[in-house]
Amino acid sequence: MKATRKILVALDAGQFEESLQKHTALFANKLGARQILGVHIVPVLKIADSVTVDARHPLSPAAPAVEMIRERVAAQTDVLKKCCQHAEVGIAIREGQPYQSLVRLADEMDADLLIMSRKKASSGSGITSRKIARKVSSDLLFVPERISTTIENILVAVDFSENSARAVEKALYLADQLHLQQAINVLNIVDIPPLNRIGDLDVYHLAGKSVLEISQERYEHFLEKYDIDRSRLNPIFVESWDEDLGLTIRSTAHELGADLVVLGAHGHSALQRFFLGSVTENLVELDKQHLIWIIR
Repeated sequence: MKATRKILVALDAGQFEESLQKHTALFANKLGARQILGVHIVPVLKIADSVTVDARHPLSPAAPAVEMIRERVAAQTDVLKKCCQHAEVGIAIREGQPYQSLVRLADEMDADLLIMSRKKASSGSGITSRKIARKVSSDLLFVPERISTTIENILVAVDFSENSARAVEKALYLADQLHLQQAINVLNIVDIPPLNRIGDLDVYHLAGKSVLEISQERYEHFLEKYDIDRSRLNPIFVESWDEDLGLTIRSTAHELGADLVVLGAHGHSALQRFFLGSVTENLVELDKQHLIWIIR
């Protein structure tokens, strides 16, 4: 398991995000981070080929002056310095289009983890969760507003791909570092298409076996193939009749009282539908109640 040594934190100079600060400190300390960089992107927004709105300008109504932004970001990183005494904490003020700038900085830093807040109302920053989940090369942690730092229940979503195996390993690793006693819930969504897509075939009896039985067999093969410790896992199979799989993950996490959802960024389901890919993007866009950790 790759260590989490470098953490990039996307900060908002417009407000102090207590939940983001606390979770950054929690994971930095538990995972032994050595470098934390808090970054705020000052938007330089292109309206047309010949027109640019530069939020850096002191008289621009689009944003505060850069010095004011720097002071606010510095105040937030000072909090992290006090909470993360074993890590070097710094700040970066970048100028440009927010989404591209954040992805570029994560690559330049060779970050192991990017932490972002998930606001209930969009800040209009141009940094969307969906875009970040699609493009950034590091692990991602999305932190909702006003969420507890108590983590006792982890849910990991799998489609039996290699990437979801790494998600399970990450969940086990996080459970170790957080000293959790409860078994990790491993969710597989049994994705059943409607009959009008497959004719009159009884989808519950394929080759003499039910779809659920096939999923259970694939789970056993999945554990054996990737040599995963089953003793700490609680498998859960949920049927989804052509529903949004991201919504199914979110509702299951809510029903189980999950504090943290872990899943991979890419993969395919048994029925050749994108699961850990577009589903991941949908989940991080819609779910503003759970911590979501996306592994790469």
